[in-house]
Amino acid sequence: MRYKAIARFLVRAAVCCLLALAFAATAAAQTETILHDFVTAPFGTRPTWPLIADPAGNLYGVTSTGGTYNAGVVFQLVRGANGNWSQKILYDFSTALDGISPLGRLALDQAGNLYGTTQYGGTYYAGTAFKLSPSGND
Repeated sequence: MRYKAIARFLVRAAVCCLLALAFAATAAAQTETILHDFVTAPFGTRPTWPLIADPAGNLYGVTSTGGTYNAGVVFQLVRGANGNWSQKILYDFSTALDGISPLGRLALDQAGNLYGTTQYGGTYYAGTAFKLSPSGND
């Protein structure tokens, strides 16, 4: 008796799976557009984590390597009138004291300040938390 119950359960499960496959909606095709190519170290390489956007539509992110000192950068992508995106380096990590290899998603506050973390550097070489202000005074 027990084997019949198991067999019925398996048949019902198989039928449910087949019906789910038969009626599953197919995903719409997606088109990928390259916004920016990270090419050489002075501009930052190996972007990490998702980009964030400000109210004007500018995108922000970090690279874990590259930059002048190969310690990573914080960058901004700005869309031009022609639709092309250009990269602006907002901060170039330079020494172990200010942090090395930014890692994680940036946060943007209402005043336009960017906040983030680095994987290495700082007084104890265990990483840093940083703030970048739009005025460049922080």
